Amino acid sequence: ILRRLLDRGIGDTAIGCIWDPIVVSIAHEVGEGVELDLRIGGKMGPMSGDPVDLRVRVGKIARNATQRSGSGGIWQLGDVAALHAPNGLDIVVISQRTQTYSPEVFTNVGIDPTRKRILVVKSTQHFYAGFAPIAKQILYVVTPGAMLAATGIGVRLLGRCRIRAENLALPGGGAVDLGQVCRDLPAAAALS
Repeated sequence: ILRRLLDRGIGDTAIGCIWDPIVVSIAHEVGEGVELDLRIGGKMGPMSGDPVDLRVRVGKIARNATQRSGSGGIWQLGDVAALHAPNGLDIVVISQRTQTYSPEVFTNVGIDPTRKRILVVKSTQHFYAGFAPIAKQILYVVTPGAMLAATGIGVRLLGRCRIRAENLALPGGGAVDLGQVCRDLPAAAALS
């Protein structure tokens, strides 16, 4: 998704969390405000997708950051850094692998998620309780990768949008037809 956001020039967006302890370590070493070229993500093998090479400015960094889940649990993020890319694209990288549960992953590093046009949250369903109160709309996107292979979610390309899943179950029953969601999105926002 990060690659597609960049390719399409979609800005005013924050994405988190990307597990990349190497990038986090570099960001902490060089410090806040430094601009540099980094290779982000894609380090665990082919199922993780390709890394993205990007010039970023290191934003706020935090050590031993946490986030709360909807059930009240506290989850470790490890060391964290905000990376600010062109066009208002903010990326949160973490050193401890976990899903994104709450907006704290953004606020820990000075990103106000309520001021972004788009939030991309890397999580299966655990994010819902934390983000539903601040979201105008929630769209589910399935991308190729380790989770797709592990869960066995079917892959089907849907028209120009190419969101990868025919239907996706929603909490409380029902399903969303991602093909229709795709047709309803402006072409510039459609990720393939």
